Amino acid sequence: MPLEANTIGRPKCPWKQIQFCSNSAKMLPKFCSYSTKMLSKFPSHFKTIVQKKGQISRGIEKVYMVK
Repeated sequence: MPLEANTIGRPKCPWKQIQFCSNSAKMLPKFCSYSTKMLSKFPSHFKTIVQKKGQISRGIEKVYMVK
């Protein structure tokens, strides 16, 4: 179920094709967790969403590659 990607300390995510649902990660094979330090190495076609539950303090974000 696609949700509005409202992140903490970041602007609202404008990419409609990103689906944010932590328990359907198995249905999204390209939906993976990366550390915040790694995000700067991704090209522009990788879009990032902060996972809300329990991950923000550890600096983990969800990265979904849009075709």
